[in-house]
Amino acid sequence: MSAIRPLPYFSGEGLLEHLPLQRFLPPLSRGAMAYGLSQMAAPGSWIIDPFGASPQLALETAQAGYKTLVICNNPILQFYIELLCSAPKREDFYAALADFAIEKQDDVRLETTLQSLYQTRCPHCGDLIPAQSYIWRKDQNQLKSKNISCRTCGTEGEFPVDAEDIQRLSSSSLDALHRARALQRVNISPDVLKAAEDVSQVYTTRSLNFIFTFLNRIERMDTSAYHKKLLYAILIFLLDEGNSMWTWPASKARPKILSTPGQFREQNLWLIMDKAIEQWCSVKNPLPFSVWPEIPQGETGICLYKGRISGFRSEHPDQPVQFAAACTAFPRPNQAFWSLTAVWSGWLWGKNAVLPMKSALERRRFDWYWYTAAVHQTLSGLHEILAANIPFLGAVSEAEIAFVASTFFAAENSGLTVKSCAMRADEEIIQIIWEKDGQGKSKATSSVEEVYLDSMKNYLLARNEPADELEVTTACLFDISRNKLFPMGEDPIPYHAIKDIQQEISTLLNETDFFTRLTVQHGSQEKQIYWPAANSHTPRTTLSDHVEIAFYEMFSKTNQLTYMEVDRGLCSQFPGLLTPSKELVKMLIHSYTETSRDQTGSYVLKNEIKKSVLEKEQQKIIGDLAVLGTRLGYFVQAGQPLIWKEENDSDPVITFTVITTTAISQQISAISKTGLQVVIYPNILSELLEYKTNHNPLLASSLGEQVKILHYQKILDLCQTETLQRSDFFTSIEESQHDHQQPSQISFFPT
Repeated sequence: MSAIRPLPYFSGEGLLEHLPLQRFLPPLSRGAMAYGLSQMAAPGSWIIDPFGASPQLALETAQAGYKTLVICNNPILQFYIELLCSAPKREDFYAALADFAIEKQDDVRLETTLQSLYQTRCPHCGDLIPAQSYIWRKDQNQLKSKNISCRTCGTEGEFPVDAEDIQRLSSSSLDALHRARALQRVNISPDVLKAAEDVSQVYTTRSLNFIFTFLNRIERMDTSAYHKKLLYAILIFLLDEGNSMWTWPASKARPKILSTPGQFREQNLWLIMDKAIEQWCSVKNPLPFSVWPEIPQGETGICLYKGRISGFRSEHPDQPVQFAAACTAFPRPNQAFWSLTAVWSGWLWGKNAVLPMKSALERRRFDWYWYTAAVHQTLSGLHEILAANIPFLGAVSEAEIAFVASTFFAAENSGLTVKSCAMRADEEIIQIIWEKDGQGKSKATSSVEEVYLDSMKNYLLARNEPADELEVTTACLFDISRNKLFPMGEDPIPYHAIKDIQQEISTLLNETDFFTRLTVQHGSQEKQIYWPAANSHTPRTTLSDHVEIAFYEMFSKTNQLTYMEVDRGLCSQFPGLLTPSKELVKMLIHSYTETSRDQTGSYVLKNEIKKSVLEKEQQKIIGDLAVLGTRLGYFVQAGQPLIWKEENDSDPVITFTVITTTAISQQISAISKTGLQVVIYPNILSELLEYKTNHNPLLASSLGEQVKILHYQKILDLCQTETLQRSDFFTSIEESQHDHQQPSQISFFPT
């Protein structure tokens, strides 16, 4: 697809789920971006993150030995990064909470006052106990049920609320007072005030009561500045957990807009403070930290610039430091997160703290044109800062077509030239590398439609298997961007550019005769995938088969490998847009390996899948088939493939191919089309073959009337059946095909 050698997808150790605000932050695989940086810049050098959208990224680059300048204008994220760099300890949090708990309100300990907000009566024994959470119905603004765990009688579960619960909710309310205070702390303009009202509406009366009682007491406490900082950290956690944007039953949905679900959970905020402490204590060792213009001491650390990159550039027209690379996670448009954090900043630190994010509150709608223009502005500032040929690694997570198109378009218009693009669609993460190299615009030598078509077809044929719309579109956008062929107008970002690009690609895929649209079923969900209409037959060797062969060769050379060694090894062999899916890698490990006995967490090949064992079994099957064919009255042509013929007839009746993997696509394309074709594979790999056919309808359709698949054990059982007749043999083969129609569901190990 490209003359440029693609870099591998930088895989990590899996998504983090235990950091504060994680549902709003760019989901990145642990260590992936730092690993990518290690391929581009030496530890100890300066790198720059122009968006500062991911505290995880800042911490990981610093932990990997880089000095990282983080450009960030969000006060909540600024606080977040600074606190985690200090690696706070649990004992310090508990000391701060102890100071807080003994504070009094109306001569009652504050701990008692806050806990009383969540008291309820056990429906079994009648004791007063703390509710774990409450469930609300949005449409009726009605408290519906409560989740409890009674220490007295052991009753657990969800139960209807009673009249006492309703009475306690109304009697403890200071709703008007707290909502007025919530608005007063951010009232810097009518638009901001309206946005703050919207934010306050995603908090129940009780949650807002708890939060502002907590906040008011922090401000009045006579305790150390550090303890106050730790209490603010707990409060930030509670501000997220305490809003009504938590669907019930629980889901992994990542909110994008400020909206309350139809049924939501109200958490007992007192009971989850231990969870807050656990998440804030995830960093074990402190990291050097400074606020620009101070520089971290030593060879590593984080330097925070509190503002936008344009401000940094205007303050320092002469480059203050030399950056060896840039690295960022692109922030996906998120009205919910930006509105919440802007208002939280005002609640915690007053009106002045709202000013850096004032525009996020005044803007009610974030479309892709606005996003492209905003990214363009930031990347234009980065372009001015970076020296020529300095790499810029960016991650687009939660990838969708408009997000990817906007990112490519904004970067190209900022003067950056794309060098490589790697994608793992099932993680919804795309990694892109740009450089500032001074290339000008290219001119298309053919129509835009032809460029789009060639790019998409070339990508699919390089895979030799169908792909979904995100994969095909990303390949097309990368090709267009690296050749600098995006349509341009008088404005830097033409208003309809992103929409037009999406529409053109979608039309080519879905409304023309150029591509065949196929449907695959994943559980209860259907997924559309695409293949060039002119190439409807099964390709020679699919990407999945190539990956399987490479996987087996890795273990043949090295007996024992960790998951990360396997994953990064395969990503290195299949770089760029041909990155194997994480699901396929897990399936290969599940099918071929078992956990080693040395407690290292590494994997070894299962005994029955080792090369010597499989080759011995392969030869036995070939020999048994020769004997069986003779017994059934066929003329047997021995070898691989093995052929049964009728005597004095040159055409095969059955051709048997015995393989030691499930790399079946090449075998199918090489098989003679005369007579029945039977491919025999190791039965231990049945789930892997089912996975492949379920994900590739072209492969599945090739296993039709003339091509049958059987696993080793089935054919061995048939060969050992002494009374077997010809008709029985054909019937058994036909019945065996039903085993491959519905893939079994397996539980993958976590990574």
